Amino acid sequence: MAKFPRTEPEVIALANGLIAGLTTNTTVYPSPPLTIEELTANLNKVIASQGLNPRCLVGSANSAPTR
Repeated sequence: MAKFPRTEPEVIALANGLIAGLTTNTTVYPSPPLTIEELTANLNKVIASQGLNPRCLVGSANSAPTR
């Protein structure tokens, strides 16, 4: 059984995967409850509020969460 992530980097990685999946599979998910832009903006706010390295921001060249 799948386990929900417990650490901040794991949750951020899950959110990145969710955004990537919604972006890649628009025929499967034609109208998600939030737009990709809203999800990305919200995730970037979380990353910034946690004081994580700005390179973690979704859409950056390096999305590996680090402090």
